[in-house]
Amino acid sequence: MAKTSSALMMLLSAFWLNGCSQQSGDAYLDSAKVALLGTPDIDLSADKIASVPYASAYLTVGDLPRAFVVLAYAEQQQLKWVSADRNLFVMQQGRWVKTIGLAVNLAHIQSEQPDPLADGLHIDGASWHWHAVWDKDYTSGRDLISRFKVLGPEQIDVGPTKRSLLAVEEAVSEAQGRFSYRNRYWLDPKTGTVIQSRQQLGPDLPPLLFTQLKPHSPKES
Repeated sequence: MAKTSSALMMLLSAFWLNGCSQQSGDAYLDSAKVALLGTPDIDLSADKIASVPYASAYLTVGDLPRAFVVLAYAEQQQLKWVSADRNLFVMQQGRWVKTIGLAVNLAHIQSEQPDPLADGLHIDGASWHWHAVWDKDYTSGRDLISRFKVLGPEQIDVGPTKRSLLAVEEAVSEAQGRFSYRNRYWLDPKTGTVIQSRQQLGPDLPPLLFTQLKPHSPKES
C-alpha cells in the first residue's frame, strides 16, 4: 500500500460503528474518557480477523483499552499501523521507531549498527548502541544501550489462538546511567519474526503491547 486508502479508513470506521469497539475519537488515549464511557477491550473472532483485507494487530497503550489497528503503509522495511482515530505507529523489524498522535511521541531512532531484532534467532547475548529522540521530552535525544537475553519458549495468546513463541528480554539503559527500562519480545521460533512485544517508548512513558493478528504479505505493498 503506497498510501492510506479511503477504503481502509472506511473499513476501520465500520468496525467501530458495528460494535467491534466502543471507542470514538481519541478516547483510547484519554483515560478519563475511557473511565467515563467504560470502553472494553476489543476482542475479534478468527473469522472477523480473516475477513479484514489488510494486515492487522491488537495494540494497547499503557493501561488503556486494547485497540485494533491495520497496516496502512509498508515501505522501506517499515510497517506503519493506523488506528481508527488515525494515530500512526511505525515499526521496523519488530521495533517501534516512530509514533504520531500520543501525548509524547517517539520522533525517530538511529544507529550505525543493525538492530539485533533483525536476526532474532541469533539474538541471545547481543548488545546494541542506538540513539532515540522524542518530540516533547529529551528533544535532543539520548544515547541508549540494549542488551538481549533469550528467556525460552512461552505459550502466548495471539488473538483467538495460542502459540508457542520464543521470549526475549531487552534491557535498555541510557548511556549516562540516568534511566533504564526493559522490553519483552515474543518471536516465531522458526523465522525470528516478532509476533508480540511489550515495548516502552522511552523513560517514564507507558508501554505498548502489540500482537500481530494477520501478517503483512509483500503483495499488499
